[in-house]
Amino acid sequence: LIVVKGSLSHARLAEGSLKCVSYQCKDGECKEGIDVCEDTEPDRPVGCFVVWTTNNVTSKQQTGNQVESDCRPIQIFCSIYRIPDEVNVTLKGCFMNPTECNNTECIDTTANSKKNLNYCCCRGSLCNREHKWIPEATKAPEVLPSANPESNLPLVLSLTIVSFFAAFLLMSWVYCMHHKQAMFNEIPTLPRMNHPNILEFIGCEKRMDMASTDFWLITAYCENGSLCDFLKAHTVSWTELCKIATTMARGLTHLHEEIQGSRTDGLKPSIAHRDFKSKNVLLKADLTACIADFGLALVFTPGKSCGDTHGQVGTRRYMAPEVLEGAINFTRDAFLRIDVYACGLVLWELVSRCTVHGGPVDEYRLPFEAELGPHPTLEEMQENVVMKKLRPRIFDPWRHHAGLIAICETMEDCWDHDAEARLSSSCVLERLLQYARFPTRQFFVATNTTNELPTKLATEGL
Repeated sequence: LIVVKGSLSHARLAEGSLKCVSYQCKDGECKEGIDVCEDTEPDRPVGCFVVWTTNNVTSKQQTGNQVESDCRPIQIFCSIYRIPDEVNVTLKGCFMNPTECNNTECIDTTANSKKNLNYCCCRGSLCNREHKWIPEATKAPEVLPSANPESNLPLVLSLTIVSFFAAFLLMSWVYCMHHKQAMFNEIPTLPRMNHPNILEFIGCEKRMDMASTDFWLITAYCENGSLCDFLKAHTVSWTELCKIATTMARGLTHLHEEIQGSRTDGLKPSIAHRDFKSKNVLLKADLTACIADFGLALVFTPGKSCGDTHGQVGTRRYMAPEVLEGAINFTRDAFLRIDVYACGLVLWELVSRCTVHGGPVDEYRLPFEAELGPHPTLEEMQENVVMKKLRPRIFDPWRHHAGLIAICETMEDCWDHDAEARLSSSCVLERLLQYARFPTRQFFVATNTTNELPTKLATEGL
């Protein structure tokens, strides 16, 4: 679950929409106000939330009396109350799909909060104006009496065997949960990951109950959502295309780059995203792109082999030919070239919604959607991308603008069938920075069959 911060000023306000108190701090300046949360999807209701931290926490323990009868304890109970000396609110606002937030009050009932981080959510207008921390009391299980030790020997043996297998399963489950948490936490907390084109990581929280364990990430809020969703609703001008493309390439370059450590910062290793797509490129309010979702990312530590990490991961539509074929060379450069292939497809999505050529702009489509439909199978992708070397179509109107022509050439170099022939992410960035210098409109001189001066200038892209 990603908890967002910020306001919903870009959303259309509807009568009867839920109102939540908003609070956020940026560059040392904190603002508080009222957000109106629009319930646009009936199956995903909205709610309010509060994130806060507690400092200098003291605690006291209250323990109940032990009552004995027939030489056995009847009940033991204890409650732990924590009294925070200082409460610092980090975020307030509204978010969608609070499946476990049915209370009208914002109350955190977690007994042990990680790093003194508390979170609560609720449903009701301005229900997050106040927040509380009321940890649930714990109760020890009742101990059953033993009437005859000898007659219970088979039961004891059975319980011992069952306990052994239960302990084994529990250890396996704990290992899986630890591994899952490491996947969430390792990448954002690596040295020098604080970059304007990498999604800002604020904090994390693990919530456990009897049925499952939830891992929550708290990140910066990107007002324009994912690039995929943005292109569905908007076309882009040449200037907007260049800004989105260059900032996206800058983020991917920083992710791929290995930066040596210094006295103040540790070594920043090279990282392969392994699920690069327009859904994982988020747009800020000014259309600056930042890369998100590092759940499948692979870190390349100097001097260590990446091993036989399973290569066929990610979104099928964006898989490079060598991934679909299962013929990956398990080296750092091989994994980085897989990201570059997907980057070429995302550039195609951007160009397909650009208006600079002056011709008609089609509705947004994902790569290969026109050729293979919205849900291609693995076999269809293998047959067309690997065997037939199919790539998304480059339309003729895109070749009416010098900048678009250059970007189309870069796209083709990114999705080259030969992985070693593909560009590096830094080379893609360098090219895109040069393309941004092209004019935002393209001039054509009308055909002149006489000796007179041309009388008409046709302009495209205005």
